[in-house]
Amino acid sequence: MKKRAIRELATIFTTFKDNISAAGKALWLDKNILDERRMFGQDAYERYAIRMMGDSFYAKSINFLGHGVRLPSRFMMAGDEFIKQTAFRSHLMGELAQQATEKGLTGKSF
Repeated sequence: MKKRAIRELATIFTTFKDNISAAGKALWLDKNILDERRMFGQDAYERYAIRMMGDSFYAKSINFLGHGVRLPSRFMMAGDEFIKQTAFRSHLMGELAQQATEKGLTGKSF
């Protein structure tokens, strides 16, 4: 269990760049990446979105306003994605390390 805990802790620090990248992608796409089931359904999401079709000045103004209104929730979703990615990757690496240790694997086979 100590080796698993050490592996999980090491994974938290070594996957930081990948986790930040996934959080940035979630911020940009305005949706969860790792756990999409937690989002609103697509119909509900579109119903609550502030958007307007077209290229007129009025439509562009409404879309800019809608983008600004959704910005705080997008940052919250990006932070949530970062935490979920960190927890998932560290748990998975700890689980794999524990299984490899129980099987007696060493070196490259580990």
